[in-house]
Amino acid sequence: MLADDVEKVICQNPGLTAREIAHILFGIDGYHDRVGNTCHALAETGRVERRGRGGPGEPFTYHPK
Repeated sequence: MLADDVEKVICQNPGLTAREIAHILFGIDGYHDRVGNTCHALAETGRVERRGRGGPGEPFTYHPK
């Protein structure tokens, strides 16, 4: 399941952006939007912590709880 894979990457590499997580899981042109939505859902349900303001200057980063 994608959520479990994303959470595992976040636990192994705290502080990554959704784009960086997508790159790890799928390669350079990998599913950024899908991974971003999954990261958001994980943060909303409390499985991971989201930090940052969002946007190009300070993108969200994801951290284990």
